[in-house]
Amino acid sequence: MNQENGKIKKASAILEIFAAFALVFLLIWIFRITPSWQWQRIHLKHEFMNSTLFLVIPILILLMTRRDFVAHGLCFKNLRTHLITALICLIPVGISVAPFAFVEHTSMSGSLVLAADHLLLLLVLALLLKKRLSPIMVVVFGTLFFGAITYVSFTVAPLPSPIWYKPLRFIYFLFFVGFCEEMFFRGYIQSRLNAVFGRPHAFLGVPWGWGLIISSLIFGLGHVFNHFNPFLGEFNWMWWWGFWTIFSGLVFGFIREKTGSILVSAIIHGLPLAIGSIYVRFE
Repeated sequence: MNQENGKIKKASAILEIFAAFALVFLLIWIFRITPSWQWQRIHLKHEFMNSTLFLVIPILILLMTRRDFVAHGLCFKNLRTHLITALICLIPVGISVAPFAFVEHTSMSGSLVLAADHLLLLLVLALLLKKRLSPIMVVVFGTLFFGAITYVSFTVAPLPSPIWYKPLRFIYFLFFVGFCEEMFFRGYIQSRLNAVFGRPHAFLGVPWGWGLIISSLIFGLGHVFNHFNPFLGEFNWMWWWGFWTIFSGLVFGFIREKTGSILVSAIIHGLPLAIGSIYVRFE
């Protein structure tokens, strides 16, 4: 009987997360055919309202089911430790974005390179976080490293018109991409699956289970739909974009398992994109 109940709980969890995933993308597709989306793209240049769905939908589900927010990664008690961990991670993460300057992330060859790049990043982060480093050294080095990049990006890179466009892009990628997506994929999906499948395995001392694998696969699937909208007659499947983002999902998912929070994964997901967006245009 217990085994049968366990199978029912697992099946229910999988159906629930895929229903939530389908709901988010259905609402995104619908919103993209409205005048509000056109206004947003013309005046704000980014899909702020669409990205917010990745935050709003899981929060509504947690409220309706009365589940624990802390258990789903919304844990900020150890804020100082999380910020130090984020600084430790940002240095190798910042270095790992170098291949993007040389490969096309939607092509087969580029996707394979980026997949290998993120597997290496996962190993480096796992080894780095297993060893305790001096917080002062990390904070100083990390601040100088990213402070220099940010300074150059705001002073050397050409300013768009209007002048507030760069800060707006920065906020979009840091919060609406980084935090909102982490809340949905690592906060809601990964935690929901961990609750029913458990975390019976360990990687360099960090427990993990099917939640990490399935959430990463769904994260990749989400990127397959980046240029897909049946209501607009767009059927562009971005399979190779989806392939390498599975491995970036493993990186963010591992950090979520290591820290017990989505804060660190949100920072290392959003901040490099926020800084990089000042140089190049992400569509």
